[in-house]
Amino acid sequence: MRRVLIVLMLALTGMVRPASAPAGLPAGNGNLFSHFWGIAETLRTLETKSYRRPSLGSLIEEGLRAMVNAVDAHSAFFSPRSYQSTVEFASGHFAGIGVSIMSKETSADSLLIVDTVRGGPADEAGLKSGDAIVKIDGQRLRGLTSDEVVIKLKGKAGTQVRITVIRDKKPFKCTAVRRVLPDRTVYAYHFAEQRIAYIALKSFSDRTPQEVATFLTKAYARKDRGIILDLRKNPGGVVEAAVKMARLFLPDGSLVACTKNNKHETVGTYTTSGTPLYDGTLPVIVLVDTFTASAAEIITGSFQHYARTQHMPLFVVGMSTYGKGSVQEIIPLTNGCAIKLTTLLYYLPSGQCIQATGITPDIVVKPKAVPEHELKWIESLHGKEVALTNHITRAEAAGEQDTAASGGHAGTPADSQQGKDAPTQQEDVLASAITGDYVVQTAVSLLQVWRLGRLAEPEALDTHEKAIQFLKRVVPTEGFGATAL
Repeated sequence: MRRVLIVLMLALTGMVRPASAPAGLPAGNGNLFSHFWGIAETLRTLETKSYRRPSLGSLIEEGLRAMVNAVDAHSAFFSPRSYQSTVEFASGHFAGIGVSIMSKETSADSLLIVDTVRGGPADEAGLKSGDAIVKIDGQRLRGLTSDEVVIKLKGKAGTQVRITVIRDKKPFKCTAVRRVLPDRTVYAYHFAEQRIAYIALKSFSDRTPQEVATFLTKAYARKDRGIILDLRKNPGGVVEAAVKMARLFLPDGSLVACTKNNKHETVGTYTTSGTPLYDGTLPVIVLVDTFTASAAEIITGSFQHYARTQHMPLFVVGMSTYGKGSVQEIIPLTNGCAIKLTTLLYYLPSGQCIQATGITPDIVVKPKAVPEHELKWIESLHGKEVALTNHITRAEAAGEQDTAASGGHAGTPADSQQGKDAPTQQEDVLASAITGDYVVQTAVSLLQVWRLGRLAEPEALDTHEKAIQFLKRVVPTEGFGATAL
C-alpha cells in the first residue's frame, strides 16, 4: 500500500507515469494500479484545470464514502467528525425522541419509522409508524447513512429537533423535544381469564434477559396455560443479550447461531449456558412480522429449529421477517476516519442463513386492519432486506455466487433509537392496544385450541408438523386475523 501511495504522489506532482505496476502489489492487482493512477491523474487535473477551486481533501472523502457504500447496503464510511460523533453517542448518555427506524441506503431520500414509543416525544409530536422521515432540522437525508441520521435525532435533553415526514404522499412537519427515556425493552400483560402470559420485546439490551426471566417466573407462579412472545417490530439490538434471553427457553449448550466469513468458515458460535426456566410443556407462540429483524430473527429461527427437532410446543406466527443476517464491524483508520464493513453472516442451527431470506412463520397471520400508509411500505417490500439495492444476496450467503462486490445494502433495520416511558402509563396503553390486536387475539385462540387438542385429540399433536396442521384446521388464520375463543 505504501508503494501505491508513492504512485499517487508522483502523479499529483506531475511526474511521468511508471511503465508498470510497482513491485509488491498483490498478484492479479495490476488493474488496481491503473485505477490508482487514474484517481491521481483526475485529482491533478481538477487541481490544475478546474475553474472552481475544489477542496481535494473533501473530494477524496466523498469518493471514499461512495466507494465503501458501493460494497453492500450496510457498509459505510465515516469522516473523522462523523466517527467521533458516533463514538460519543455510543459511549455517552444522550436523549432521543422514542422511535425505532429501518436502515436506509445512503442514496435514499427517506428513512422509515417502524414504531414509536407511546407517550414519548415522537408520539406526542404526532409521528406514526409508517411515516418516512425526509428532513431533520431542514437537512435532507439523501447522502446520510442510517447511523448519521440516528445521531441527528439524538442530542441533549430538552433540545428540539424539527422533523419532516411524508405521510399519505403529503409532507407533515413537527417538532419533538428530546428527553432521556427509561431503558426498558420488555412489557407484559396477563390474560387473566385465559391464563395466558403476553410478553412483548421491543428490542434486545443488556437488561432484556432479566426482565423476561421475571415475567416467565410470574407466569409459572400463576400456573399460566400458555405464553405469547411478541417480537413484532423488534429491530434486534445486542446479540449477546438475545442469546442470554434464549437460554431461558433452550437447554444448556444449545447452539443459537454461528457466524461465517466469505469463505464459509465458521468464525464464532453463540450457545446457551445454564438451566432454562422454560420446562418445555407450556405452549408458546412467537409473534413476528416484516419488521422483525437481526437478533430478533436469530432468536426466532433458533426457537423454530428446536421446536421442530425436539418437539417443543412452540410455534412461530405472523408474517415473514425482514431478512437481515449480516454482521457489521466498525474499523478505525489511522487518519481518524472509520469504515463500517459487513464482515460476517449469521447462520442458524439448521445451517440456514437468514440473510435476504428471513424466517417463514409456521402459521401465517396478517393484521386484520393495517394502516394504509404502513401497508404501502410492506407491499412495496420496503420492509425487507431484499428491497435494499445492494444487499448481500441469498446466493452469496449460500456460496453459490461470488462475493465480489458488483457495486451499486442495519435498523438493520438500524439499531433501535428507542426509549420507554413510565411503566404505569405504558402498560395501561399496552393493555388497551393488545385487546384490539387481532394477531394477538389469534395467538390466544391458538394457545387455547392447543390445550383443548391435547385433552381431546392428543394424537393430533404427536409431532410439531401435525400440531401446526391441527391448529391451522381449527383456528381460521388465513386472511385477516381471527377472534379469540
